[in-house]
Amino acid sequence: VRNRVIAPFVNVTYDNLDDASFAKHGIKACLTGRYHIDLNPPVDEFGHEGRYFSLAYDFQSYLTPKNGRFTIIPQVYGRYVSDYSTYFNLWNVYGGEVAGRHFEEQMPFIGRTTLVSTTNNATILRLDLRYNFYGNHYLTAMYNALISWDMLHLTSVTPEMSILESQGAGLKYSYNSFLGPVSLTAHWSNRYDVNRFGLYFSFGYTF
Repeated sequence: VRNRVIAPFVNVTYDNLDDASFAKHGIKACLTGRYHIDLNPPVDEFGHEGRYFSLAYDFQSYLTPKNGRFTIIPQVYGRYVSDYSTYFNLWNVYGGEVAGRHFEEQMPFIGRTTLVSTTNNATILRLDLRYNFYGNHYLTAMYNALISWDMLHLTSVTPEMSILESQGAGLKYSYNSFLGPVSLTAHWSNRYDVNRFGLYFSFGYTF
C-alpha cells in the first residue's frame, strides 16, 4: 500500500526539569495535535475516508521532599485517534522504556519491550519511586497501567470486560555515568491474563 499522508500538526511543550536524566524537581508536559489526510485512502465497506485527527499528551512531575534522596514521579501518557488508520505506524501503540523510540507517538510502558497496539483512545497512568542510595547510584520501583477508554461502553453489556487492558511493574538500577545513564530493569506485565517477564539494559543518552 502506498503511504502518502499529509499531516499538519501543532506541538506544545513545557519543560523546567532541573536535570535531563535524574531530575529532582520540575514538570515536563507535551501536547500534540495532528490532522491526517491520506492522499491514497483505501476503499472499504466501513466508509473510511482517510481523514482523521489525533491528540497525544504526556505529563511528568518530579517531587523530592526536603530535597532529599527520595523522588516521587507521577506520569500520564495518552493518545486519541478519531478514526481507524490503514497504516500501522499511525496506530496507537505502547511498549518500551523510551517514548517514541520506534514511532513518534509511541507511549512508553514498563513491562513490555516490544510494540503492542491498543485501541484508539488509551491512557497510561504511571508512578515511579526513585531512591538515590549512594553517590550516582539509583534504585527505582515502577508501576503503570493502560486504560482503554473505548471499552467503557462494553463493560455495561459484558460485565467481565474491563477498561484496564494491561498492567506492568519493574525494578531498575541506574548509574549516572559521564557517558550517560547506565541502567538494568527487571520487569513484569500482563495483558488479557498473559504474563510476561523480562530484562532491559540501556547505556547512554536518549536522543
